[in-house]
Amino acid sequence: MSYGYEPAVWKEQAREHWAEFQPTRFRELHEAGKLEDALDYAVEQTWREMKSLIDSGVPAHEAWVMVRENYLFLPEEPGLCDDEYENTPFDDIMNEVHQILNEDYQRQREEWQKEFKQKAAQTEEAIQMIPGTNQVSSPIDWLNLARWILMLPVAVTAAYLASQLALILTSIGMASDGYSTASFWGQFYRVTTENIALGAVLILAGSAIAPTHKHMVAISLAVASLLLTGFLVYPMLALRDYWALWGTFCLLAALLLSTVSVYRRHH
Repeated sequence: MSYGYEPAVWKEQAREHWAEFQPTRFRELHEAGKLEDALDYAVEQTWREMKSLIDSGVPAHEAWVMVRENYLFLPEEPGLCDDEYENTPFDDIMNEVHQILNEDYQRQREEWQKEFKQKAAQTEEAIQMIPGTNQVSSPIDWLNLARWILMLPVAVTAAYLASQLALILTSIGMASDGYSTASFWGQFYRVTTENIALGAVLILAGSAIAPTHKHMVAISLAVASLLLTGFLVYPMLALRDYWALWGTFCLLAALLLSTVSVYRRHH
């Protein structure tokens, strides 16, 4: 049997069922000229509820069993068979069995519907948790937009200020220890701390300001910095500016270590 939408077949089955088991209602609807509308409504409502269950994951044959008696195959009207014969003990037993089976079916149906509602609610919650699926115009969205716009200039500014602060603190520390900033070790510590602070703060500040995808922001900043410094390596070699080369090495090391740290923490 096909459990798809078969309005003509369902309508004729309902017509035969109503005529046999709901003769009073069938006659009243027929005399009032509303029989065809009632049959069409029963077919439409049956398909609507059946489709809703199928969309929720219920197999088609189970959905058909669950909804067919709601509109199409209505229960027998009271007193229909009372005048034809008296109940026998066998009839009483069968009625009890039918009642037990019907109660069990209703209980299973309620459990199925409860289970499907829970699954639908869980699915809805999971969808709501996906970034970008529930975004509406709100102050939070404007805040995130502002963070994306300000991320790069603020990160670059913070990195520059951090490098200058590191340079000043290193110079003060070396001067207090009696080292000259023009000496080899003075230059070494100044260049090292300046470039390490520059690379580390650039990555950490950029990823901290970005509202989402922090690990991708860190990688993007590191790659952009790598490309920029790569263009400067050749002039450094041509000018034999070895302190600049050492500073570039320290910068790249700080970029790499900071990016790995952010990636591990947010990926």
